[in-house]
Amino acid sequence: MTTKTFSIRKDLVGKVENVIARLNRRAVKLSVEPITFVKTAPVLTEIKTDDTESVWVEMVSVTLSLNIPKLADWGFVCTIQHCEGGNLLLTVPGTEGLNLAHYRTCGPVCTHCNLERNRADTYLVRHELTGTLKQVGKNCLADFTGFGKTPEQAAALAEWLSAIATFCDDPCGGDDEGSEGGCGSSPSGVSLDRFLSHVVAVSEKTGFRTRKQSEALGTASTKDDAIFNMEPPRGYSKETIKPSDEQVAFAKAARAWAQAIEPKSDFDHNMKVIASADGVLYRNLGIAAYLIEAYRKFLGLVAERAARPVSVHFGTEGARLRKLVLTYKGNYSFDSAYGVTFIHRFVTEEGFDAVWKTGTTALCHEGEKITVDATVKKHGDYKGRLQTELSRVKLL
Repeated sequence: MTTKTFSIRKDLVGKVENVIARLNRRAVKLSVEPITFVKTAPVLTEIKTDDTESVWVEMVSVTLSLNIPKLADWGFVCTIQHCEGGNLLLTVPGTEGLNLAHYRTCGPVCTHCNLERNRADTYLVRHELTGTLKQVGKNCLADFTGFGKTPEQAAALAEWLSAIATFCDDPCGGDDEGSEGGCGSSPSGVSLDRFLSHVVAVSEKTGFRTRKQSEALGTASTKDDAIFNMEPPRGYSKETIKPSDEQVAFAKAARAWAQAIEPKSDFDHNMKVIASADGVLYRNLGIAAYLIEAYRKFLGLVAERAARPVSVHFGTEGARLRKLVLTYKGNYSFDSAYGVTFIHRFVTEEGFDAVWKTGTTALCHEGEKITVDATVKKHGDYKGRLQTELSRVKLL
């Protein structure tokens, strides 16, 4: 049994139940056990709208449970969509933590039958006892999932599992079955450069909103706004936003950045794959839209680092500093042999970096200015930036 718990807005519970009912109708046709759904009482929760504002909404915690069919201890892991710039991996619940880096760039091969075919999708299965992974085609999938007498039935099961994974990642999202996607756009996809330029234009006006944020706030997501703005429905008479030359250039710069990133996660990899192709499928527009926001955050981090003064070491190792004025910049922690260790970060009045490693939690609030006595433990650096490590810190 695989479970997934997430939070949704109280008034969206009915929509989620409709999605589950739709998936369970497929389960009946596939002769697999349906999804079960348990919800809690609503809790008033703060939802951030941006860095300074928030709203309070009633949220419900829901738990989804399902049995993933197996045969001879083989279980389904993901659908591999083979795209122009690489592969998209659509994993099922319960497979988090697997190293799937190889399958981000693999060809559409079946390691079971070894027959060469032009496959749009292949499927990854894993042996529950040995952990062995096998990439198989549609015709061979039934041999491993334990369901179906035909390749079409086996592929239908894989698509059902992938739909569940999408539902778990975005429980309020996804277009209803049978609806037309993209507000008049082609169901197969749209131009990536054109779409990104509209993402830039609408998000500069209304701010960037993911699907989850938009559902929590009761507004449209940036992806949906961009599609609507790019290709409004027939008969829509109001003027839409036309991306400026600067916005078009920003979109192209964001795409070039995404093409060159070194992925640190499967999401980074998927974003890079999408940026490498000229067109993007409608079902992948959410990832494409977030490419713009990720690039903005990257530029903000670069600007923040560039604005900081050069850090140098201060004090003498072993010396006691009196009435040292510091600004607290927050902390992070890790588990050690002595328990939880906190690394507190400070900046001196001159802009020099300092850290204090201790088992003590925060001395004050982030951004607060404090005066301390402290001993210079050692001079070091972090990622090429000089910093002074303190010990025996005493708040005055």
